[in-house]
Amino acid sequence: MDDAVISRIGDAAVTVASGLELADVLQHVVEAAAELLDARYAALGVIGDDRMLVEFVHTGFDGDIDRIGHLPRGEGILGLLIRDARPLRLEDLTTHPSSAGFPEGHPPMRTFVGTPIRVRDRVYGNLYVTEKRDGIPFTAADEQLAELVAAAAGAAIDNAIRYSATRRRERSLEAVREISGEILGGSGQDRVFDLIAERALELTDAALAVICVPRPAAPETSLDVRAAAGSRAAHVRGAVVSTPSSLTGEVMRARSVVVADGLPPELAAVAGEHPELLAIGAPLLIRGEPYGALTVAVSRVGDEERDLVQTFANHAGVIVGYTRARDELERLLVIEERERIGRDLHDTVIQRLFAMGLELQALVSRHADDEHLATTLGAAVDGLDDIITQIRATIFALQPPTLTDSSGESTAGRIHDLVTAIVAEAQRPLGFEPELVLPNDPDTRVPGHIAAHLLVVVREALSNIARHAGATEACVELDLGREVRVRVTDNGVGLPPDPPAVGNGLANMRHRAEAVGGEFVVNRAVEGGTVLEWRVRMP
Repeated sequence: MDDAVISRIGDAAVTVASGLELADVLQHVVEAAAELLDARYAALGVIGDDRMLVEFVHTGFDGDIDRIGHLPRGEGILGLLIRDARPLRLEDLTTHPSSAGFPEGHPPMRTFVGTPIRVRDRVYGNLYVTEKRDGIPFTAADEQLAELVAAAAGAAIDNAIRYSATRRRERSLEAVREISGEILGGSGQDRVFDLIAERALELTDAALAVICVPRPAAPETSLDVRAAAGSRAAHVRGAVVSTPSSLTGEVMRARSVVVADGLPPELAAVAGEHPELLAIGAPLLIRGEPYGALTVAVSRVGDEERDLVQTFANHAGVIVGYTRARDELERLLVIEERERIGRDLHDTVIQRLFAMGLELQALVSRHADDEHLATTLGAAVDGLDDIITQIRATIFALQPPTLTDSSGESTAGRIHDLVTAIVAEAQRPLGFEPELVLPNDPDTRVPGHIAAHLLVVVREALSNIARHAGATEACVELDLGREVRVRVTDNGVGLPPDPPAVGNGLANMRHRAEAVGGEFVVNRAVEGGTVLEWRVRMP
């Protein structure tokens, strides 16, 4: 090998090693091989886990690839090099027993030399060079040159892969810091979920990334797509998918990363564009329990992709746990403040009103001979007693009982107990015992926020009857089926034919219905009195 050739090899090695991006390095390799061996065509095939070509970088084909229709997959002579990773030199590749022929539109090729490219201890791919320009077969020296280029390529590819991995780790850390900043900054759960899906999409080169969680109303059978990123995200976000047939359901059952051939329902939106994609799913764990999953549609699955999806799923789990803890802390702070207000009302306001009532009663005794004054003072005492009763009811409302369990829902049995207590509490101001009709199934579950509104509505309705209706009978009916419904009737004076305005109590009940997507209706009863109905469809 003369000095000119050695110099050209050195120049080629420098050119191959000059890039850090893997795609640039692979292109440099095939161009250097074609130049050194004075060949018309050169290519580099990257071998996938299935022992087929997953990438094919080439030079010299120009517009021929468009006529061929598809890139080689690793059959024929190319497959022979994959199966037997040793240098191969042929005078006429078309006569070799392993030749599979060329597809229509493929340029003619006869002379051939190929050699494996090794990166550390594994075969990364193969270098193929065909059609020496002077028309003669490749020589042993050409084969040696191809091996030298392959050796230099292996080192350069290794550097590019390491560089790519380092850059990806840096981007991953940047994404982690960004997500952590959103969490600590108090961003809502949906915003952080969207950000996690976006970063997972970018770092895994995915076509689609989604976060799914079980539907509160049907956790065993249905999932909500809470976040999505990718070209088809708008078609997926907010969708409902089946738990049993989804990758999310499988991941939640396994509580670990799962890889699937093909695309599950939550990723099916990209199936038309990329039917060959694979899916990776990782669970969102909160204190070891699965809450949902992050799933991505990717073209390849390696340890790096698995680790990235798991990392971002872990962050999604953290935000759910953090949000829950933050919400619980805020709830406890509200309860603590309500308890303080309740204590102040009881210890200060009620005691002062009670003292004023005693003073008025003493005045009544001293002026018993003045019938008008005694009557006026007696009415004031009764008014103070009514005010004290309302304040006590307000204190009770400021200290709400625990409605829900760890699932955020309340059982019908618990609601029964609380409604029964409210009805019993109302007996004194009403002057009679209201009738109470409860559903038979104590195991029905009601979302906690709806149950909380329901209790306030029952108390408000009975309070209205005590203050305004002049009734001698009342009935509270509760239904907790597919619809949460409260019906309160009385035999009092009823609504005026043309009421000038809706009272604060009725407006409050209507607002509580609208806040949870329900309805509130109040009408005069046919036989006198009022019929009030508050209903909300179960989610």
